[in-house]
Amino acid sequence: MSLAAFPTKDRITVSFDAEAPIEIPGVYTTALGVHAPGFYAGANRNHGLAASYAQFGKSGHVLFLDGDRTPDHYSEAIITDTLKKYDADALLLTCKTDPRSIAKSPLLDGPVDAGCLVSEFFSCGFVLTDRAIEAVCAENNGALFHPAFNGYWGEEDKYLGIQLENLGFKTCFTNAIKLGGGPLGDTIARKGYGISLQTRINLMRSKGYPMRNNDLYAHLEKDKTGKVIKVYDGLQAPRSL
Repeated sequence: MSLAAFPTKDRITVSFDAEAPIEIPGVYTTALGVHAPGFYAGANRNHGLAASYAQFGKSGHVLFLDGDRTPDHYSEAIITDTLKKYDADALLLTCKTDPRSIAKSPLLDGPVDAGCLVSEFFSCGFVLTDRAIEAVCAENNGALFHPAFNGYWGEEDKYLGIQLENLGFKTCFTNAIKLGGGPLGDTIARKGYGISLQTRINLMRSKGYPMRNNDLYAHLEKDKTGKVIKVYDGLQAPRSL
């Protein structure tokens, strides 16, 4: 379930892809989104964003949460202060059980390199300013999350991070707001992940985005003994070692 939450003065208003709203204390929720075979997190976040803007207008930034990522608390001051501290337009929140999260960092907050091939950007809990949203939407014919990823799992968030970086917007993170939820799971085992990964590579090439830093996008598959048996690098099919 993907949420686009619009912070107001006294509450967070959330729109998400579920048959019925999830009850979150202090949060007003409305149900909407795409219900179709396949993975449509990006499309549903786009729906939530449009609904939030239509109902409440723009107030500076939008909070996005996946349906199982409930914040332990919410602080508008933490969000605005961290964005200002790093002159950033995107803020990643800590996800307690997500290995992509920078929660393991001993730092309270810091900058994020979202523009490289092995992007640190993830979308299960993040904040984005209105001006960054407008710039990305202008690049994607009105969509924040690129529609090329609709139907397949993954990479729509990393591509958003790469777009932000290439458009000149900085990303940072905070450990001061923590999100609950289940683990990410095995990336390679996700059906259609290879298609999404190649889609991101193709979009980066079509835009002329540099594939800088860690040009090998590596995911390791191990056997029961811990021995690496396959490497999936996004530039070609999984290969046996």
